[in-house]
Amino acid sequence: MRLTVRRDRAGRFFVSVLVEERIEPLPPVFLRDGGAPEAAGLDLGLAALVTLDDGEKVDHPRLLRKYGAKLADLQRSLHR
Repeated sequence: MRLTVRRDRAGRFFVSVLVEERIEPLPPVFLRDGGAPEAAGLDLGLAALVTLDDGEKVDHPRLLRKYGAKLADLQRSLHR
């Protein structure tokens, strides 16, 4: 673990913490029928929340659908 404390010219303090963590690999997945698990491709977008690799689409929640046009305009203005 490493801890760094810095003070800028305005007298503000900034603390940075660096921690090294070992991540254990996930256990293998076993399906009930004994087959191998399938991989899934996901595409996140504005028209559909998620499009799976088999073409199935999951629609946005009602709230996002309501403000989708406004969100697109704000994202375009932010991009500029």
